[in-house]
Amino acid sequence: MLTVEQKFWTSTVIMNGGWSAWSSWSDCNARCGHGVQKRSRTCTNPAPLNGGKTCQGPSTQKDDCTSQCPVVDGRWTAWSGWSSCGPDCKHMRKRTCTNPSPSNGGKFCFGKDSIVGNCSGSLCPFGSDGSDGSHLTGEATRAEVETDVALYIGLAVACSVFAALSALIFRLFRRKGRDHSMYNMAVSEYQAEYYPDDDKKNLHSGHQPDLTRTVVIPLSVPACYEYPYSDAADKYGLPRSCSEHHYDVPHLNSPPGASPSTSTSTHSVESAAPQSGRDHPHSSSHSLTSFSCSSPSNVDSAYDSKCVPVRGLDSDCVAWVTMSTAGGRLALPDSGVSLTIPEGAIPRGQKEDIYIAVLRDDRHRPKLTDRQTQLSPVVLCGPAGVVFKKPVVLNFHHCASLKHGQWSVSVWSSDSPPEATPVWQKIVTLGEETINTPVFTQLDQSQVFLVSDQLTRFVLVGEAANPMLPVARPVKMLRLAVFAPSPSHSSQPLDYSIRVYTLEDTVAALEGVVQMEKKLGGCLVDKPKILLFQDGGGNLCLSLEDIGPGWRSKPQAEYQEIPFQHVWNSTQTHLHCSFTLERTDRLTSNVNFKVLSCQKGCQNHRQIFRVNAELRPESSLSSLIPPSPAIGKCRTVTSSSGCGSSVTTCDPPFRFSKTLRKQLCQCLDPPNARSNDWRMLAQKLNVDRYINYFATKASPTDHILDLWEARHREPSAVTDLLNIFRVMGRSDAATLLEKELGPWI
Repeated sequence: MLTVEQKFWTSTVIMNGGWSAWSSWSDCNARCGHGVQKRSRTCTNPAPLNGGKTCQGPSTQKDDCTSQCPVVDGRWTAWSGWSSCGPDCKHMRKRTCTNPSPSNGGKFCFGKDSIVGNCSGSLCPFGSDGSDGSHLTGEATRAEVETDVALYIGLAVACSVFAALSALIFRLFRRKGRDHSMYNMAVSEYQAEYYPDDDKKNLHSGHQPDLTRTVVIPLSVPACYEYPYSDAADKYGLPRSCSEHHYDVPHLNSPPGASPSTSTSTHSVESAAPQSGRDHPHSSSHSLTSFSCSSPSNVDSAYDSKCVPVRGLDSDCVAWVTMSTAGGRLALPDSGVSLTIPEGAIPRGQKEDIYIAVLRDDRHRPKLTDRQTQLSPVVLCGPAGVVFKKPVVLNFHHCASLKHGQWSVSVWSSDSPPEATPVWQKIVTLGEETINTPVFTQLDQSQVFLVSDQLTRFVLVGEAANPMLPVARPVKMLRLAVFAPSPSHSSQPLDYSIRVYTLEDTVAALEGVVQMEKKLGGCLVDKPKILLFQDGGGNLCLSLEDIGPGWRSKPQAEYQEIPFQHVWNSTQTHLHCSFTLERTDRLTSNVNFKVLSCQKGCQNHRQIFRVNAELRPESSLSSLIPPSPAIGKCRTVTSSSGCGSSVTTCDPPFRFSKTLRKQLCQCLDPPNARSNDWRMLAQKLNVDRYINYFATKASPTDHILDLWEARHREPSAVTDLLNIFRVMGRSDAATLLEKELGPWI
């Protein structure tokens, strides 16, 4: 029997439970790609005793995980059968790098994916026998042997006839005592009539001419090119791919030195004084011709070089015009780039051919360190060496998220010739300007304005201002765009190729991809979306999910990652990943899927693309290209001087007359005790970050208004400026504005 003391201790000892330490994380439950891992703990440290409380909180934890997918190198399939003979007396057989396809960074197959062979002679469907070629089912070797036999027989007969004619002519000449020049002339005429130029060389060098050859004009393209869609590759007769990465940069360049002729691109020129000059072709109200020069074969080199200010560029990314002292505004609306030449910047009586261009080739991009990233397109304005009396204002977009983290932004320039690979140098870092800094930089939320005395090549580069402070890591805005083949290319495609592009969030970057995909037969299948990408974060993850019936993803190819450094300081303008769907039901007329994208470890900022596409040839996937937020389309088309250059005139580029501007400068330039002079104007317009730039000018107000003209193109700009004058307490400046522009305010 328990004593009283024993009963007391037995009834008062109460033990609450306590958690044990967490166990180790379990292995990821996905063999490849996204999965889940767990860890657990138990309420045994100590266990609850005598009615003690149990442990509070979860006993298990789950977390997302990703298993590294194995690298799979691509392998060729077996060769297909030979195609029927075409109009050029050639047939083809193909193979594809899908046995298996390269994935997760695996190498692409090495070698050709197609072979073209001759099927001439009696095998050609367009020969003299008029057969349709439907009986051609033999192997290439047999066709080549029969072609050679026919060729040798023909040459033997020709040689015999030629020898007989030669003997006959020789006898006639010997009998009549004529000169042998007629014989040489006969041979020359015979060769000129029956042999093309290249075969003449072969004939004189002892080689037999190829009588079955057709004339082909080759396209000038890089030797290593990955076409995303087989139809486009077949159309141009080019190899589909020889890249060893599953994401790379497509290119489709013009032949070196070729001048673009007719462009369907849109650029605008706002000129204060339209000029007359040479005749030129007119263009429509929605598109105009950047260049309309004759081909180099029809004009002399001096004239041609004057027509095309920058060679080797697509015409949709170049615009130019002749400007005078009246100034004007030259713009590429589809790329979000503009150049403002203030009135009086060009000396009186002088004219200059001014141009702007977006450089899309990878060789123009600056080589950056691991910490740096490109924030804007590479923009070229010229020509170099033009001396201005006032600075000009260049405007383009950037992709730095100024709301997140702390950026250190720099302006880089290159004085290399436009055709050369640039040598870049940093000319200014924002916040470190001096009075000797050659460029004033106005960095707005999505655009940058460079006030410069020189025309050259510019690009914006950024990096973390405090790399050792994680909370201050900067964020770059990426624009993701999903492209797929146009339905008009094939009614029953066996494969459906998808490209997900990772671009800087600028209008110029998206426009470059859209123009390239148009040439390849691709189109947007969903609206491009913005993704926040943090410095020092994880890789960019892309996955294909919720694939609809009738299609399937190739094994282990529905998930891909682009390494962080490949995105952050990319040397590729059109960085992308490719996915391929395989058809499992030939009766399916739709293709449905989702593309998920996020930075690894940042699920809160992921983006989802939902695609539901019709595959009937009569259907079409409308392009969802957003309009340029920076520059509006122009309304009327007028002519101007220049070599076949059509120029679009919009609203007047400058809202103030020369007299009004002079009066405003006289009001606001002199400092006063209230400080409501040009200094307060700069503050109200948010251009006072480096106020000393304007202080060094003879008329600070004049330069502030130049920048205001370039920054504020909205219809309410003049009204907003009038209200600023009133808030400043400058009724004199407001009265001047109302007096001249009253009816339009």
